[in-house]
Amino acid sequence: MRHFIAPLLLLALPLHSSAFLPAATLPGRAGASTASWLSAASPNRVPLRSCQGIEMQVDSKKDPYSFPSFPNSGGRVRSMAPMQPVRERFQESAILRFSGDGLKDALGAMERFDDQIMGGISQSNMISGTAKGLGTECGVFAGVVRVQGGGFVGCRTKILSEPLDGTGFTGIYLKTRGEEGTALTYKLNIRDGPTSNEVVYQTEFTPPPSPDFSTIRLPFSAFRKVKRAVPIPGAEPLGGQKIYQFGLVLSKFSFGETDFNTMFKAGRFRLEVEEIGFYRDPRQMAAYIDDFPADKLPPVVVSQAVGGGDTLNYRADGTKRSWFKRFFFKRLRKELAKRVAKRRSGVAQELLDARKNGITLSQWRKDTQAPPVKEPTE
Repeated sequence: MRHFIAPLLLLALPLHSSAFLPAATLPGRAGASTASWLSAASPNRVPLRSCQGIEMQVDSKKDPYSFPSFPNSGGRVRSMAPMQPVRERFQESAILRFSGDGLKDALGAMERFDDQIMGGISQSNMISGTAKGLGTECGVFAGVVRVQGGGFVGCRTKILSEPLDGTGFTGIYLKTRGEEGTALTYKLNIRDGPTSNEVVYQTEFTPPPSPDFSTIRLPFSAFRKVKRAVPIPGAEPLGGQKIYQFGLVLSKFSFGETDFNTMFKAGRFRLEVEEIGFYRDPRQMAAYIDDFPADKLPPVVVSQAVGGGDTLNYRADGTKRSWFKRFFFKRLRKELAKRVAKRRSGVAQELLDARKNGITLSQWRKDTQAPPVKEPTE
């Protein structure tokens, strides 16, 4: 019997059976990771990071969104499950491209602002350059930052006459790379008004020490409204509907005059920028199932005094009304509640009779809410 089943199983395999083989058996892909060839091996699969084709051994200590690796099974597939959604792709819309045809326009849109405006001696600029070790074209934010007299450098876009509309997007992304072996924390500034003042929205980011460009995502919810780097208490959050200006900053301060940037180093710096734009996380636009545990925080304390008592017993200033007024308002409210309930009961009966006669709800509303037609007078 098994001699007949084996050929049938082989025929049941898809034509792109190379997607089910270990990486070492793929021609030209020896030693390649599962994630690198899984999407390329079969054109019928959805893009990388969007599915989990074969459920194998998953290491929960690693990135939960990475693809599972094949165990040492001698080329045999131990289990084959249907594709399950793991993580949808981020959606990106570029604003500035510091390469190719977009390089000239991107550099032309930038201007520098250093601590020289307040007596400092730092200098910086955003110029055209080449990524070290890669040879690709990019923008280079570089210069020298000094702590004497200021301690910050920056470059930003010129204030736009028409603001950028980030409605529907999750935040800002940067494709950037710092110098290898030097980890510095930068800021991204966003201005939501057409006037140039000291009030902006800020958040911090640290490009990882990587030989390649990294995509850094900064959600709008991570930005804080500040004045000269000092947070403004009770300020409204950044919505992203109107963005007139944004820029990069390297400063010795984080958020406050006494809150120093621990990842700051005076002297020469270099930040390579490939692209800046809006991004959207599809998971924030709809409900989704999360199979990974979350870190627990202290529970939210809910007050047991829900409603705060009978508000008719108190005046606007919080003092208690006299016993006569409390009695009067209570009887008045009770009588009004009876009239409202009677009216609702009558309307409900009218609607029920109309539906029995085949009248739709929209037609009934139109007939009952339409103003009476005045008869012409002679």
